[in-house]
Amino acid sequence: MEATQKAQSRRTVRRWATWFVAVVACTVSASVARGEGIPRDEGFMKEPKAVEHRIYSLRDKWDLGVFGTFSMKNQLTESYGMGLVVDRSLGEYFGIDLMLNGNLGGLTNLAKSLRDAPSTLVGKFDDLAGGGALIATGQIGIRFTPFYGKLSLSAEIPVHFHLYFVAGVGAAYVDYNSVLVCENDVAGGVCPDENFHHEGKVKPAFNVGGGLRFYITRLLSIRAEVRDIMFPDQQYSQVDLAKPASSSTNARGANGYVSGAGITHTPLVFLGVGFLL
Repeated sequence: MEATQKAQSRRTVRRWATWFVAVVACTVSASVARGEGIPRDEGFMKEPKAVEHRIYSLRDKWDLGVFGTFSMKNQLTESYGMGLVVDRSLGEYFGIDLMLNGNLGGLTNLAKSLRDAPSTLVGKFDDLAGGGALIATGQIGIRFTPFYGKLSLSAEIPVHFHLYFVAGVGAAYVDYNSVLVCENDVAGGVCPDENFHHEGKVKPAFNVGGGLRFYITRLLSIRAEVRDIMFPDQQYSQVDLAKPASSSTNARGANGYVSGAGITHTPLVFLGVGFLL
């Protein structure tokens, strides 16, 4: 009986010893993973540090950006122009964002090549959606700057930068181009003088995007942004393409373009310089 109790005691001691060793091993492993107890200044396993002592602070600053702009993912329309962005920082992270943009906009060569369709289509058809070209927009919103970083191109040339995101609301002037609907009845399968219908309208608009600011000096920076400019699309429906001016569903009817064609997305690239004042 005594031998049995001693055997059970030894098993209990071994069990607790095993658990103790396991706990110690896990603790040591966790400490190593965190770098505890390992010299930080010996040239190995140095813990990365966040950028300290921001040289380029945004707090209570005016930020002026001057850009050249061009549209991406051009399918039926394209836009090229200039942009001006004025930001007022409320702190290091948030600011008020004012964006103004003007463009030369119109149909792409692809859209123009589709204008031969009226000579071959018979009956009533819907015009193509997405024919609205962005001509100008002005929007106000917010800027969020969550990240400040530094790139060490060399020991002597560190490049400081900000990553930021923007969102805004405002208005846009849009040139709604009809791809298929001629102003006059088609003569011999050809739109006279290639006079296809278009009309300009002011529409509500929105934008979301983000950008990078690379500092050259405390005043001057290089900036790059991408903003998706969004506005309501419009298109005609059920138009007799051969006789648009005299058909019962008139291209120049009382209500003009048919609304409810969805939202047009025009991603614009902004490339330029910024001034921190």
